Amino acid sequence: MPCEEHEVEAGIIGDESSYVKRVIKHIARPTLAMKAMERHSQICAEQMQGFDVLFANTCCQYHSPFIGRYFKGPKLLYLQEPNRFLYEALPRLAWLGPEEGASWRRRLRGVFDMVALRRQALAELENAKSYDRILANSYFSAESVAKVYGLNAQVCYLGVDFETFSPGNAPREEFVLGVGAIATPKRLELAIRGIGAIQGAKPKLVWVGNYTDETYKASLDALANKQGVDLEWKFLISDAELVGLMQRAGCVLYVPRLEPFGYVPLEAAACGASVVTVREGGLRETMQDIGFLADPTPASIAEMVTRVLAEPAANRARALEKIDGLRSQWSLNSATLRLDAHLSESTRRL
Repeated sequence: MPCEEHEVEAGIIGDESSYVKRVIKHIARPTLAMKAMERHSQICAEQMQGFDVLFANTCCQYHSPFIGRYFKGPKLLYLQEPNRFLYEALPRLAWLGPEEGASWRRRLRGVFDMVALRRQALAELENAKSYDRILANSYFSAESVAKVYGLNAQVCYLGVDFETFSPGNAPREEFVLGVGAIATPKRLELAIRGIGAIQGAKPKLVWVGNYTDETYKASLDALANKQGVDLEWKFLISDAELVGLMQRAGCVLYVPRLEPFGYVPLEAAACGASVVTVREGGLRETMQDIGFLADPTPASIAEMVTRVLAEPAANRARALEKIDGLRSQWSLNSATLRLDAHLSESTRRL
């Protein structure tokens, strides 16, 4: 079904006054949704009175939830990262509005979009300020909280399920595995260009995704064809199949833009895989002594992947040697103890 905006551009939908009315409805929707979420949070907070502590997390709409404004008592927010869409180019900064040369209709709609973005940004800031303590998943994310909200956050690292993610006995195969949503922040084009820059025979790239932006995927298919990369897609597979791929992959490649933490590389390392990541964001913390860090360029990625695939036995031994260290720092039990310490400290302050 054609998108409404494209229909307007083509002159299919009504006249100019009709378009203005549609734009006003467009801006009203997020405002109404925000008010509904705020009211819902207020009701939940009223029903939770008497609880020792509130432990809030990001939801799919608001990274800093409204419930912190209304809960009476100690409250912690695990803010894995501020809402990146509101302050980061993904791939274009939302506050910039429509690109130069856009039609007046698109510019008008862009003005209303920016009003909605401003309202959400202000709401998320006030929400974040309502919590007694903010926890972040990395020092990089804590710095992002300080940069965006002007608030301090304490690092509380996450953990990996080592019961599920563990080394297998299957031999390593010469394919490169990527895992992540098929969306622009995961920067799949860089992975494809990196494999495409490998001289000689190029390894197959297998990508596992749990969400797909179909327009973006189509551009990736075209890029892979142009780069001579054999790209295989896998969607919504089981944990068992994912673990099997991690246990067999010659290399796991993870190149998202400014990833705040990076679960995939740690899970892959727990499976004994050799992991190549970019030297950005929280990956500089989690992968510092575990994986191979590359610059975010096709040439650097190609060089690192080639090095890993050229020495499968040595890299497998190296990866397995690090399993015990991984378990001690990144286990679910360690993560639970870290979180429990923050919760206990908050309740002691009553």
